Amino acid sequence: MGESAGAMGAAAAVRLKRARGRLLGDPFKALLAGSRGVWMARGCDLCFPGRKAVVFVTGLCDDSCFYCPVSRAKLGRDVFYVNEVPVSSVWEAVSEVLRTGASGASLTGGDPLVALHRTLEVAEALSRSWGGGSIYTSTRAAGG
Repeated sequence: MGESAGAMGAAAAVRLKRARGRLLGDPFKALLAGSRGVWMARGCDLCFPGRKAVVFVTGLCDDSCFYCPVSRAKLGRDVFYVNEVPVSSVWEAVSEVLRTGASGASLTGGDPLVALHRTLEVAEALSRSWGGGSIYTSTRAAGG
C-alpha cells in the first residue's frame, strides 16, 4: 500500500513488458492475452471466443492494398455475407447475426463505406435489434 503512483505505474509497465516478451512469436498466446489482463482491442476480445459476427458488407473498394485479405471471389464484387454465409438483404443479415448469438459485429469488406447506405442500414438494424452491442468497422474512405 505504501507504493507511490509513479512506482505502481513503473511496476505495471514492467509486468506488461514481460507479458509482451512471453507472447512474441506465438500468435496463439497473443490471442489469449486478452483474457489474461494484457490489453486487447474490444473487437478482438469478442472475436476470439466467437462472440462477434463478421458482416462482409461489400467486396467493392477503391483501393488496391497489397496486404488485402479479401478473396478474388469477393474483391471488386458487390456481395454481402455474414460469417461467410451469403445474404441478400439487411433483414437477412441481421437475422443471421442474431441466430449466431453474437454480442458484437465487425462491418467489413472491401471498403464498407463504398456501400455507405447498406453499411448504415446494417449498423442501425443491429443496434435496434441488440439494444446495444458493439459494432466495429475500419475504412480508408472515412479518412479521405
